[in-house]
Amino acid sequence: MSLLERAQRFFTTLNAQDPDAVVAMISPSCDIRTPQGSFTGGGAYREWISGLFRAVPDMTHELRGIAVESGQTIAFELHA
Repeated sequence: MSLLERAQRFFTTLNAQDPDAVVAMISPSCDIRTPQGSFTGGGAYREWISGLFRAVPDMTHELRGIAVESGQTIAFELHA
């Protein structure tokens, strides 16, 4: 599965608001940085995203723009 396909699967799962499936895709040592703060791992991500979904229950994430894949790097525009 390409990095682009993984990203699409991640955001599709996130939009389904299935936190268990989303957390299963995140490494426990993953360094996550958001405009609201930084944290490590799926458990912390679950807490953060669950709070956002409580505040904005119809929030969705959409990959836009051109995705560029090279080795282990992917770039895309995310619209939330």
